[in-house]
Amino acid sequence: MSNIRLGIIVATLVLIASSILTFVTFTMSINESDLAKHNRSVEIKLEKVFALVKDCETNLRGYLLTNEAVFLDQFKTAKSNLPQSFLELEELIETNSSQLSSLIKLEDLITIRIRDLDSLNNIFQTGRLNADNTLVYMDQGRIIMEQIKTSISNMRNTENAFYESKYNNSNTFTQTARTVITIFSISSLLIIIFTFYILFKNQNDIADREMKYRRIFELSPDIIYQLDKNLVISEISPAITEQLGYKGETLINSNLGELFQEEKNTEFIEKTIKRGLSISNMEITLKHLDGRSISFLLNLYADNSTKSFQGSLINITERIRLSLIHISEPTRPY
Repeated sequence: MSNIRLGIIVATLVLIASSILTFVTFTMSINESDLAKHNRSVEIKLEKVFALVKDCETNLRGYLLTNEAVFLDQFKTAKSNLPQSFLELEELIETNSSQLSSLIKLEDLITIRIRDLDSLNNIFQTGRLNADNTLVYMDQGRIIMEQIKTSISNMRNTENAFYESKYNNSNTFTQTARTVITIFSISSLLIIIFTFYILFKNQNDIADREMKYRRIFELSPDIIYQLDKNLVISEISPAITEQLGYKGETLINSNLGELFQEEKNTEFIEKTIKRGLSISNMEITLKHLDGRSISFLLNLYADNSTKSFQGSLINITERIRLSLIHISEPTRPY
């Protein structure tokens, strides 16, 4: 009887140790996923900053060549969006002093490039633009853009290296934890045979719960959709209910544009589809079922295999709210 008691006590202790290790492993797996999302967010923001700088260059060049005000307006819009993008990047990397230092250098380079573009525009406005000064600004611009590209690439590599280091450490711990759990389980089985069923059942329950939690966690919170060329919805993910309050089945065969707060967005997307182009991270406002306005990043691309258009809507309302809070706080010295 004492041997059975000892066996039960040992099996219980082993089970407790295994459960703790399983919980820690599961927690670290969640952290890995959070870290991967953070890594991707930084990459997206870096790509957005570079895209805005390229937009400034492209639109000013278009204005200088055509003298059409629409290019100048787009230049000014891209330039005005840069400060917000820098703030969003700073919020993501504020705990990484190395990345913050790199961001400051990147800001300085982009400031120089934007200042040069403004100077070129001012020369054009006064009628003093000629081949010589244009060539000077273009040569300077190429050098600075290469420096900007290199700076962004270095920040991306630093972020990836940081993620890989954390992932490898976590993965090593996870593998070790799984080995220890296996050894404990076998030891418990050898010590007392009648505790095997209880231990096995509990381990299976833990594994099942972990799998369910993983599935729940890995379900995308973003709205995934499929459209035809007229923006008529053929498929939409269940996230639409959580994000906007609508039931997915009620939106099938309806026009996606009906959810847009501004009609001009519908017109823009229709034109984009007709040209066979894609849309990446377009900020857009949608109408919630209860009347609220929700901000999203819209992505859209053609699916040639189904002759349809697929995309996603990423809710950025909370991100915008946090950015506004960050803006309202006093600037911290670096």
